[in-house]
Amino acid sequence: MVTELITTTDAEFYGNHLCDENKLEPQDNDDDDAATSDDDDDLKEPPDKKAKTDTDADDAAAKAKSLPSGHRGMFLYFQKVKGDNKEGKLRMSAPRKEKEKYRDILSEAGNVVSQLNICIDIKYQLYIVRRLHNTPHAAEDNCERERCCRILKEHGCKITEMIDYDKNGVQEIPGEAANYTSKSAILQEQVSTAFSPQCMENLAKYILGNGSGNKNRDVGDDSKRINIGFGQIQTTSEKHHGQKMPTFNAKHLRQLHPDLQVVLAKMMSFSQRRLNDFGMDLEVDNRSMYVRQKWQEFYDINTVKVDWAFEFVDINIRSEKGDLQRHCDYKNDWRQHNDGCVVFTERVHYGCG
Repeated sequence: MVTELITTTDAEFYGNHLCDENKLEPQDNDDDDAATSDDDDDLKEPPDKKAKTDTDADDAAAKAKSLPSGHRGMFLYFQKVKGDNKEGKLRMSAPRKEKEKYRDILSEAGNVVSQLNICIDIKYQLYIVRRLHNTPHAAEDNCERERCCRILKEHGCKITEMIDYDKNGVQEIPGEAANYTSKSAILQEQVSTAFSPQCMENLAKYILGNGSGNKNRDVGDDSKRINIGFGQIQTTSEKHHGQKMPTFNAKHLRQLHPDLQVVLAKMMSFSQRRLNDFGMDLEVDNRSMYVRQKWQEFYDINTVKVDWAFEFVDINIRSEKGDLQRHCDYKNDWRQHNDGCVVFTERVHYGCG
């Protein structure tokens, strides 16, 4: 299981938000229905707009692309590819030069079986998705949404729009995805008790000073990331009850200020409880016990009792001028009941004059 945090900025790189695997300033989420599946009439244009051509749409898209992403309005998409991406262009074993040709939302249109769209909340949100190791995903401009969905549907792709809420500000597609918006009382309480503005600024400052970029995901800005947990490349290993385990990279966890370590623990615990609600309860086996043990080494058990087993944490700060390009999260666990990813994103103004 993976959890992520991300930070973005406003005009220049020194004004930020704390988000997760996305960074953008999304459209307003004021719809009051429930998650809806694809329908033939879902994305039809009104009669007075029938004459609008794809050329017009392309011109509008090009104009929007020239604006910083925070001023464009964007959404996240998650694509299920034929054969679980084993032959997909973004499969883990594909050469990097080949992958670079398939970063666009429509670059594998003929192979996309279904696509889930999630609005990005302008304040903060926490969402749960699964199987990101073989699910190409990215952020895209809202002005491209209708055109892209229409083309994908022409190729037989099923489009699901997660646009509606229950009365508690939560969107859910059982077994597939859940989205806790800023209207969610349970998330509001977590944010108010766990994340002070100063804490978020301190975290942003640490990432800017100690993080590194990821060219496979981030384009057009000085995005920085730090990672905690199991690495993809293993040079050494440990044994736990006789079973070989991956190395747990705790460099940044060790260097974080104790207050930030506690904040991270609160988010891990909260995220695990949301996964439990989602039907992905923590399985107690040798591997999960090992992961919990590695996390517990950094916390006084009288203060923080580790009740999560996230194997990888990605904390990202991103400018609104940047984009999140189409990619897969190869470090996400592929094992059944362990392939969930929790993403928390919050806007944090950092270094703004």
